[in-house]
Amino acid sequence: MQRVLAELSIVLLVSAAQLSAAEARTNLNATYVFYGDRTCTLSSAPFQNDPSGTPTVIAGPVLRQSAVDTGTFTFHPDGTGIQTGRSSTLDLTDTTVGDSIQSLSDFSVPFTYVVNADDSLDINFGEGTFTVVPGVGTGNTGTTSPRFERDQLVSGGSSFIAGRPIDIEQQTITVSEPGGGSFTQYRLCARSGLRERKQ
Repeated sequence: MQRVLAELSIVLLVSAAQLSAAEARTNLNATYVFYGDRTCTLSSAPFQNDPSGTPTVIAGPVLRQSAVDTGTFTFHPDGTGIQTGRSSTLDLTDTTVGDSIQSLSDFSVPFTYVVNADDSLDINFGEGTFTVVPGVGTGNTGTTSPRFERDQLVSGGSSFIAGRPIDIEQQTITVSEPGGGSFTQYRLCARSGLRERKQ
């Protein structure tokens, strides 16, 4: 009887340890610093669908941007979080003498997340907000539409990297100008980046 109880105790302890490990994978509670590289094509008209059904076809005038995003991801154990940071954006296509081609903007984006069994990290970003600080469009504020990202946790969750893309997503950017004007842009972006947990 004692042997049976001992074996049962071992089984219960192992099961409890596995449950704790599973819970830790699905309930992140940490802040990660990050940087990301982003190259985008922006259009004044929505991109139209190609034969595969994804929005990749140019339907209006476009410009190309390169950006570096830095800041923090804060994950809460209830599956929510917030990304905050600053973007340094450079217009790659404007070569007109006298034009301003770079800006810095502060941003904030709420998100929800799920950690999968293979430690891939699904992040559903909500509507983001931004303010242009110095540079092109100083004082402009705006919103970015929701998007999805699949990343990969590595090194026991001490960091995560941008994973392979799942889909092509068109984002909508709405900009409000200090004088009362506004305009809308549409963008397709390629992204990469690394995130490290703060100690």
